[in-house]
Amino acid sequence: MAIHIGNIVPMNVMLKAVSKVVMAMNEKQFRAEKLYHISLSVAKSMLKKGIISKEEYQEIDTILLKKYRPILGTLLAGKPLQ
Repeated sequence: MAIHIGNIVPMNVMLKAVSKVVMAMNEKQFRAEKLYHISLSVAKSMLKKGIISKEEYQEIDTILLKKYRPILGTLLAGKPLQ
């Protein structure tokens, strides 16, 4: 009977580029990332409640990207709303 050596546990896979970005983030960048996501979550809530349109949401996202310049937020920008 052969014994297999290795890990068979499913693992999350992360792109190498994203991993490097996360590791290189300093406190200022982390703060910008948090503020971007907090602000965007308010806009998303307004969109879901019908207070703003999808176009207005996208405009807000563009403004927030320019204001905070988030590293991960930039990678996720343009993804369809869930």
